[in-house]
Amino acid sequence: MKLQSKLNIIVPCYNPIKNWEMDFSIKAIELENLITDAQLTFILVNDGSTINFDTTVAQSLRKSIQNIEIIHLENNMGKGAAIKNGIQLYTADYYIYYDIDFPFGLNCISEIYKQLQLGNDIIVTNRGDEYLKLLPFKRRLLSKFIRILNMYYFSFKYYDTQSGLKGFNNNGKKVFEFIKSNSFVFDIEIMLFAKKMKLKISEIHVSCNPSIHFSNFKKSVIFNELIQLFKILINR
Repeated sequence: MKLQSKLNIIVPCYNPIKNWEMDFSIKAIELENLITDAQLTFILVNDGSTINFDTTVAQSLRKSIQNIEIIHLENNMGKGAAIKNGIQLYTADYYIYYDIDFPFGLNCISEIYKQLQLGNDIIVTNRGDEYLKLLPFKRRLLSKFIRILNMYYFSFKYYDTQSGLKGFNNNGKKVFEFIKSNSFVFDIEIMLFAKKMKLKISEIHVSCNPSIHFSNFKKSVIFNELIQLFKILINR
């Protein structure tokens, strides 16, 4: 009898909306029914949330989802730090990280898993130009700037680095040993080290759910991201 591959789904979480755990549990069960040839474990990383994530919520999740691990970070460390913790603390054959609201649906996770099984080290996703049209103004400008930087400065073949959905095998996972940034721009570091290590990368295209909602970044968030981006540039 062939043993199932172990697939960890890493989900960072910070100050989620009220009652989020109900929709998350439903999506997790749907995903388990969709990917039947792997042993799924959900690694939920609470990145220092101050609202809507307490002991009651954690108990509800453990009751609803058969295989779930919950990591609590005492302070808000940033999305990069949360994902790095989730990927490095638990061993599997494959790893996929995704946003808590599953903005591109579930079929894309199945597709990433299939691509990893083919021997790719890292699977990235491309949200296309239509995604940019959906963004609030400040986020659109920042996203366009990063895409241009990725194409013409870093010379990445796959330039939509900030898509919050990527997959890794254990070879691809090694990039996290070198990641220093804890913020949203940590994805750029992933691609820099993947390029340096000559890892095998593949890309799939994804589309946003019609009901997706985008928050507008505060000026302080944009300023911090630009600082982190500048640090990556000078340390390149």
